[in-house]
Amino acid sequence: MSNSIPSGAKRKRAADAAEPSSSAATTESQAGATDVHVLKKSSTVLQRVVFALRKLGTGSSAVTIIKACSVHCDYHDAAFIRKAIKTGTTNGTLQVSATSAGKVWIAGEAEPEGEKPIQVTIEEGLAGTGPACKPGDFVGIDYELYLAGPPLLVASAEEREATAAVKITRCGARLEKGKSFTFQQAAGEVIKGMDAGVLGLCPGGTRTVFIPWELGCGRRGSAPSITPCADVVFDIKLLYSKSK
Repeated sequence: MSNSIPSGAKRKRAADAAEPSSSAATTESQAGATDVHVLKKSSTVLQRVVFALRKLGTGSSAVTIIKACSVHCDYHDAAFIRKAIKTGTTNGTLQVSATSAGKVWIAGEAEPEGEKPIQVTIEEGLAGTGPACKPGDFVGIDYELYLAGPPLLVASAEEREATAAVKITRCGARLEKGKSFTFQQAAGEVIKGMDAGVLGLCPGGTRTVFIPWELGCGRRGSAPSITPCADVVFDIKLLYSKSK
């Protein structure tokens, strides 16, 4: 069929049009470095890579750049994108990331700090007494589970200094209630957010724990209550924490 994958000759012509020759390396490097905020139909693949890196905001791997080109540039040819990344690191448009040899960033520019690590948010309740829960402990908890609501900004400066800039909120009715639920901390028996939520808590202590979906039930969720990519909130009371 005429609209199928291009033949080898057609693909070579497309690659030649998309990628700079060695004699045009300086021109391409300058174009990639200066015209990065506006994406044109005539943009080369390397310029699309630079544009995607701008959107990502940090040094990124080829796989991440390919996805970003698809989302932000409506460009989907992974082979050409990989070739453009290689060309960019050769002609001086791109540089190896300071954080990883497997990532690249825009040459001549300070690399922004990477995204903050995904983590739980904890609001402390009762302090509890006795030894705090530590990695590997066997624990028992009472809990209530909710879908998370949008974070609530704390109004006064005094509150922000005393607690945090946001407060955890719940969305809708309680989804689940557990009594004397037992597991071993950091043994992979529960979601990662629950492991983090009990760590450091003393017996009798309580916490409200906001768990982002990446540390909860993930992209699939947990039918029927927890939808895909849903953040959740646990109200936790630690009953006991025992060493091995």
